[in-house]
Amino acid sequence: MQRNARARQRAVRGLMLGLVILLMVGAAPAAALANAAEPPSVIILVENPPEDLVIRMTGSQGVVEAQTTEKMMETVYAFYRWDLQGSPDDHVVVETAGRTMVVDLPEELNMYNNLFTLDLEEETLNPGKRPGRTARLVGLRMGITLLLEGAVFWLMGFRHKRSWMAFGVINLITQGALNLWLNSLSPLAPYLVMNLVFAEVLVLVAELVGFQMAVREKSRGWVVFYVVIANLVSLMAGGWLITRLPI
Repeated sequence: MQRNARARQRAVRGLMLGLVILLMVGAAPAAALANAAEPPSVIILVENPPEDLVIRMTGSQGVVEAQTTEKMMETVYAFYRWDLQGSPDDHVVVETAGRTMVVDLPEELNMYNNLFTLDLEEETLNPGKRPGRTARLVGLRMGITLLLEGAVFWLMGFRHKRSWMAFGVINLITQGALNLWLNSLSPLAPYLVMNLVFAEVLVLVAELVGFQMAVREKSRGWVVFYVVIANLVSLMAGGWLITRLPI
């Protein structure tokens, strides 16, 4: 029995190692692209924008067309012109479906990270991100993470109800905090992957403590091994997700 158990453990380790290698290979090109952006002066979020949507900024310094970054469910329109800083002549011009809308900017703008959400129906620029957007994206990222780490937890032989309750509580706390922190960043924040790696190290430490205290189904070494593997999988998946999904 012990020989069979050890063989199963070796097989699981090999499977997890192969999965981690595959995830690292898949995530590496995307991680390099994620760190290329510089902080923009003005960012405008548009959820599910029409294909013909064009956003420009006009003012005393001329006309500037937004640079766009497309992700699932959302497009980010960014302006990098530092000389357009709240002059009374500055306006955002939105063109779509044969109609043109002129939207006023706030009188005072920060030098960096002026973030707005465009409401096409109301023809308004609203500061920050919509609460519904935050809840949807945080829930989606957490759901994917819990599915992946739950699959690792099951493959590594954890079956007791108490173990799964601990898994749920610990991950809701750590992954909830991580994803809420990610949501606080700018949609075009530089060095996203490096920020994610730093945050995942903190999550790893917290989960090492939490799982060793709460999960008694298997040996402490096996629990530590699970936490390390699960967080590697989560890191690689997270690195891929933040290049595809809005933050």
